[in-house]
Amino acid sequence: MNESNLKIITQEASELSDDEWLDISKFMKQFPTRIKRSTGSDYYKSKLKNSPFGISFVTRVIDTNKKCVGLTTLTNKMFVNNNKNYPAYELGDSYVSRKFQGKGIYSKILDDTLS
Repeated sequence: MNESNLKIITQEASELSDDEWLDISKFMKQFPTRIKRSTGSDYYKSKLKNSPFGISFVTRVIDTNKKCVGLTTLTNKMFVNNNKNYPAYELGDSYVSRKFQGKGIYSKILDDTLS
């Protein structure tokens, strides 16, 4: 499969189905030495759906079998500077399947996430 068959989707974390969270969990297990916390679907679902600061997002790269081959998360946060609060987002949990690394996929993920 080449990268022209991939689809990039950005959604609010609350819009993902249980099957999509499970697929993300399976995808994350490809990177066991890079992740020092749980790769279980409940960890990400809880982190992104229950942020005390509001809506968070997930951008996924999906292959023709609707399987995740790349992702990044955008978590709603609060940035504090000089005792002032500023709404912000944390870009984190970013991965691309080894099969698609070096092909500009992550740049496309960022373009979709930040637009």
